[in-house]
Amino acid sequence: MEAAFAAAHVVVRQRMRNQRLAGFPLEGRAVLAAPDPATGGLTLYSSTQTPHQVRSEVATVLRLSENQVRVIAPDVGGGFGVKIGSYPEEHLCAALARRLNAPVRWVETRLEHMQATTHGRAQICDLEVAAADGTITALRTRIVADLGAYPLAPGLPDLTTAMMLDAAPEEIELCERCYRVRGAPHRAVSLAQIAARAYSRTLPAEIDCGLEATEYFRPPDLIYPFGAHIAVVEVDPETGETRLRDYVAVDDCGPRISPLIVIGQIHGGLAQGIAQALLEEVVYDANGQLLSGSPMDYAVPRADFFPPFTLDQTETPTPLNPLGVKGVGEAATIGSTPAVVNAVIDALAHLGVRHLDMPLRPEKVWRAMRGE
Repeated sequence: MEAAFAAAHVVVRQRMRNQRLAGFPLEGRAVLAAPDPATGGLTLYSSTQTPHQVRSEVATVLRLSENQVRVIAPDVGGGFGVKIGSYPEEHLCAALARRLNAPVRWVETRLEHMQATTHGRAQICDLEVAAADGTITALRTRIVADLGAYPLAPGLPDLTTAMMLDAAPEEIELCERCYRVRGAPHRAVSLAQIAARAYSRTLPAEIDCGLEATEYFRPPDLIYPFGAHIAVVEVDPETGETRLRDYVAVDDCGPRISPLIVIGQIHGGLAQGIAQALLEEVVYDANGQLLSGSPMDYAVPRADFFPPFTLDQTETPTPLNPLGVKGVGEAATIGSTPAVVNAVIDALAHLGVRHLDMPLRPEKVWRAMRGE
């Protein structure tokens, strides 16, 4: 590392502030806990992104076994990462439901969301980049994160089919409506025939009854999507207001199983990332008093704040899972924020502006244009 910096033709250093944000989903958090007399435990409905984690943590706090706690995540709505893990409300509702032997519910208000639901970002990054002959040779980063005072921190069907067709399991293939022996399409059985036989009393002793099987998959490594985002902006020299004229996003998340959902994820990510670049920030005063605790004070963008997005795609399957798919939920938030900020800085470059911390609100941009 040190040798790369010593030999570099150029070293670029920059401190960048990633401001504190609120998730602010349209659908806030809500919890309903109901005792389960059959198990002595309870059923917990929660708008959570991680029901298994909530189950484990609630069971631990209440000193129950995990099979006594059933967590159901209905239509969660917006998540943005703030609905990951358990909150005190899940534990309190669960404990009260058991003590009172009655259902207990809680629904957060907007003020509660701004004050008590997990915030995001709030990081200061000191970056150093070394380069030689047009190639980045080393990157050194120091990140300080403000976590607040209390951080939260195939199976049985194939075997049954093979037995019914008097063939080895590896010789069986699944076609459109049946299982058949490879190379002998006349030797085939339907799924209905397999099910009838699997639950009958005529199975050989070495084959278990039924068609239920459990298999676990864990990819061998992390999987990353990639893409390219371009923002075109106009900056009003009289007011410092930035207007987004056009936005193009090309994302690669592998094969798109549900293209409409992917497009929705990208649209939402673009709105979130662009809003961080230009508008949003959770603000406290010197005494720790929240100053942006309502939609009157926290600048959430409206639909007319954005231009029509131009979207395209490339498709590069990952070799790390059978479907070749990659995540896309956060791709647009990662690409859009620097794209918009860089576009604004590019528009101000002729005035000597090289860097501004987000959010690039009109007053900040106006002052930068006047050298303040």
